[in-house]
Amino acid sequence: MKKITRLVLLMLAVLMMLASICQAMGPINRDEKNPKNEEQAVTTERFVQIYKDDDSTYYLDKVTAKKIKHPYLNEDILDVWLKVEVNVNGVYNDPVSYTMKHYYVRLKEKQLQLINSVDFNGESPVYTPDEPYREKNWRTLVPSSPEESCYLKFIELVK
Repeated sequence: MKKITRLVLLMLAVLMMLASICQAMGPINRDEKNPKNEEQAVTTERFVQIYKDDDSTYYLDKVTAKKIKHPYLNEDILDVWLKVEVNVNGVYNDPVSYTMKHYYVRLKEKQLQLINSVDFNGESPVYTPDEPYREKNWRTLVPSSPEESCYLKFIELVK
């Protein structure tokens, strides 16, 4: 009986080792027209990297980015969504966790206004309440900050 138990435990250990090796190797894609590849291509085209540092990588959502009229002034502003992925040691390693931030961007004044954000952590999204538009909520950008770098890319990419 002890020999059978040892044999079963040994087989389980070998199977677990093989499973971890297979998981580390990832899936083998033999079909180039795999729908998952097409979905990844659409996602890659949708988000364009605009800034990266050791802490985070920032992407502009090109699909939703647009110019709109300022609610109270006679000027155009940008309405953009920014995807922020947290990096560990300069590398992004959690494909499920990221944050989407919705901004208004003033073109003339070098200012941003955060409208809302959504944190995705692999479970249900966590929404922060929408901030109502208020003129006092515009933030002037700090020179050489990640926000300024993103702002400059917003201006360049959203026409």
